[in-house]
Amino acid sequence: MDRAEASLDKQTRTIDVIVRVSDPFTSGTPVEAADVASVPPLLVGKFVKVQIQGLAPDRYYKVPPPALRTGNEVWAIRNNTVTIVPVRVLQRSGDEVFVIGALEAGQPVVVGGIQIATEGMSVQTTAGETP
Repeated sequence: MDRAEASLDKQTRTIDVIVRVSDPFTSGTPVEAADVASVPPLLVGKFVKVQIQGLAPDRYYKVPPPALRTGNEVWAIRNNTVTIVPVRVLQRSGDEVFVIGALEAGQPVVVGGIQIATEGMSVQTTAGETP
C-alpha cells in the first residue's frame, strides 16, 4: 500500500487506498497462479486482486471525541468510580472516534465536568444523560 485517502466515503464507510506497482509492465508473480509465464502485464485500466495486511479487531468501540484524553486514554465509569482505560485509536471521523481497549459495550465514559481524574476516583453522573 502506498497511501490511503484522507476522507471517508459516507455511503460505504470505506477509505480508498492507493497501491503502487513498482514494475507494472513486467509479468508479476501472483500468489494463486500456477503458470507465471501466462500472467499478462498490468496495463492501464486493468484491475488486480491485492491482499493488504492490517488490523482486524474483534471488538472496537465508538466514543465521542471529548472522551478521548491526552495519552490515548478514556475515562470510563464502573460502579460510580473512574477507570482509566488505555486505548488505541483506529479512526477519527467527524464526531466519532473508533478505539480498541478494555472497554465494555454501553459503558459510560467521561466527556466533561472534570479536568483531572485518578483511578478509582468516585464520581456522580447526571441522571438520565447518556454520554
